[in-house]
Amino acid sequence: MNAGRKLWMILVTIACVVSQGCSSSTEQPSLRVYCAAVMRKPIELLAEEYKTNTGTQIELQFGGSNTLLSQLSIGGGGDLYLAADQSYIDLAVEKELTSEVFPIAAITPVVITTKGKNLHIDTIDALTKGNLRIAIADPEAAAIGQVTKAALVACGKWDQVAGQIQSSGVIKPTVGDVAGAVALGSADVGIVWDTVGMQREGLEVFRLPELDGWKSTISVAVLKSSAAPERSRDFAEFLAHSPEAQLLYAKLHFQVIGAAEKSDE
Repeated sequence: MNAGRKLWMILVTIACVVSQGCSSSTEQPSLRVYCAAVMRKPIELLAEEYKTNTGTQIELQFGGSNTLLSQLSIGGGGDLYLAADQSYIDLAVEKELTSEVFPIAAITPVVITTKGKNLHIDTIDALTKGNLRIAIADPEAAAIGQVTKAALVACGKWDQVAGQIQSSGVIKPTVGDVAGAVALGSADVGIVWDTVGMQREGLEVFRLPELDGWKSTISVAVLKSSAAPERSRDFAEFLAHSPEAQLLYAKLHFQVIGAAEKSDE
């Protein structure tokens, strides 16, 4: 091998090593979060703030709590799971998917309609007597759907409401889709989390006695599948306990759990 070719090969080898070194040193750390749709607005804002503070990119996947849990159960991977009801966190713990759980906030189901409809809704009976087009979230996919069905079964109104939905209403995959259906006029009323109704302009919120007792706790769980458990725990702590997060939750009408404590599996 002549000297020129030998020198060229050495230079190519050095360039490859330097290139690989630069690539690994500048690789941005990231976390993948499975997040209930009700938390889209605060989590998007807090993810950006956390990235600014730490350099960690937060990849967010939104959906119904049960839909996301199903994805995790079949090997979806990821770092954190944020559910809109404690029952889904309990299932994740039972399936041995989590290592730590941090409560964040509480939410309550309410009825919404668009402002200007001049509806007076004080009980579930008001929904069925007026032949209103009712929108709810899928009980098999979203926490609000599951809680809606449970509350209506408990007060003996599920069959009546379900029949009216079948004839003129609609079932949506997430709480945001329910609010959207009401806002766009494809449904007259919908059952959503209180924070969703209060965040969206143009909607009127009604608190009903049949729904008031069905408060849900939003929690974030660190997943055992996480490749960065310490970083995941740090982000979970940020979501649950940081002053920035708690101020934002209060501003967006979540019921803040101020003394939130993490629970080990």
